[in-house]
Amino acid sequence: TADLVKFAKTNPGSEVAFSDKKVLEKILIDTKQSIPEPTEEELLKDKQYIESQKRKKRNILIKKGFISLTILLSISFIGSIILFGWQEVSDTVFGNQTKSLLNKTWVNSKYGAYPIQISTPNVLSRQKSETTLQTFKSGSIKETLYLVLDVGPSNQNQNQVSKQKIVDEVIANLKDLAATNILTKDERYVTSEGKTGLKVFGSFDYESDGVSVKKEYINLRFVENNGFQNILSIYDRKNLYTPRIMERINNSIKF
Repeated sequence: TADLVKFAKTNPGSEVAFSDKKVLEKILIDTKQSIPEPTEEELLKDKQYIESQKRKKRNILIKKGFISLTILLSISFIGSIILFGWQEVSDTVFGNQTKSLLNKTWVNSKYGAYPIQISTPNVLSRQKSETTLQTFKSGSIKETLYLVLDVGPSNQNQNQVSKQKIVDEVIANLKDLAATNILTKDERYVTSEGKTGLKVFGSFDYESDGVSVKKEYINLRFVENNGFQNILSIYDRKNLYTPRIMERINNSIKF
């Protein structure tokens, strides 16, 4: 204990302290100078290492983002199937010609000298005719949707045409299109404006390129604007969207 007290009372003096400081500084300088500067190769390796680490971090972030996006899309896809059904989702993702017809901008126009206004996916093209009957068409019997509009003058005989005669005319028209096994029903039809007409509808078989296709049809007959208007719509039965198209067309009829 006495030695510690004696040591604590010892004062080396300012000159000794200054000398020690100089010695320490010299040691530090010499040590720093003895460490060689990194070569260009070493600097390049350090730079490559840093860039490599950055790439690894970036790749990790990309992978995490991709996994998160995949999970989110999978959940959305499964949820859409549950809500709308596989067919709707599949047609939205991969495309469907009939759905495209339903979702496109439709054409609303008046047709004929005894006009009828109707909205359709595509404009109805006028066919050449040497009679007073005006015919407008869109598509063909081989396609998913086929529309035929006939407009002609009305007379006393036209006004008195029996329901059975109209049904027979529809069947004859379908046979001319190579329809077989024709099934027919009929009923009174009323437009959104309250105009009445006759609806003849049903189904038939049609052979296209050696394959039998089940088709359905709706024929609407009106006598308005001093003339008659006949709309024949033919569409594939096994199609999710054609019934909606037909409903939209029929609901658009105006005089």
